[in-house]
Amino acid sequence: MKNIVVLFFLMNLSVFGQSKFTVYFDTDSHQLNKVELNRLDDFLRNKNLKFIKIVGFCDFRASNAYNDKLSKNRALSVRNLIEKLTNQTSLEIIAKGENFQQESDLALNRKVEAIVCDLLGLKVDE
Repeated sequence: MKNIVVLFFLMNLSVFGQSKFTVYFDTDSHQLNKVELNRLDDFLRNKNLKFIKIVGFCDFRASNAYNDKLSKNRALSVRNLIEKLTNQTSLEIIAKGENFQQESDLALNRKVEAIVCDLLGLKVDE
């Protein structure tokens, strides 16, 4: 039985592609602006995706405690939108705060990554 479970897991790795979709935030905000909201809506439209987790990030310009809270609020904001638009529930969120490899362009650090499994095995574009 154990071998069957392992085989099923390995088969799924090759059939289902896993990727991420990233949306970006304005400074000190956990709400998506109109452009990013439209990008997310366009991404979700007519796709058969299974979201695995939502990960929030911040740049380093505030305290660790503030950035942890802001990154969590960003992830929650995106999770709520995805759950509303896809009828998926109980998505895992992770708040990284500023604890990741920072880009020199600070705007690229103010983001949420939605990790998805494409059930059709297609490449997910950012």
